[in-house]
Amino acid sequence: MNSLDALALVRRLVESGAPNLSDAVRLLAEACAREDRLDLHELVAGLQKHIGEDETAKELLVRKLKGAGGALTRRELSRKTQALTASRRAEALEELLESGTVALIVHETDGRPRHELRLVDASDDAGEAPA
Repeated sequence: MNSLDALALVRRLVESGAPNLSDAVRLLAEACAREDRLDLHELVAGLQKHIGEDETAKELLVRKLKGAGGALTRRELSRKTQALTASRRAEALEELLESGTVALIVHETDGRPRHELRLVDASDDAGEAPA
């Protein structure tokens, strides 16, 4: 098992119901101890890199939204974060939406609806996005 296999296993463990990353890492460490085929330093370095990339992607999205006054359309945010892959951007955005950090507001227009992404202020009532 190399570090990429280990990272893939961590992701599968998290997706399959491990309550959080630390539980997934514990389960992975137990599996590695049984197999005795993965260097611990390699595993830790790979996990730190993976966790750092995820946080960086979310932080970049939040920073771009803050820089634009707290709101951008989905298209504008994609243009401002072209350094991220589409899948990395989508994954980070989904986590921000699920955590309530960002709200998706759909504005009906004569054509396609406009999808606005807005930072949610912690002081807003009932977690609703500002109008």
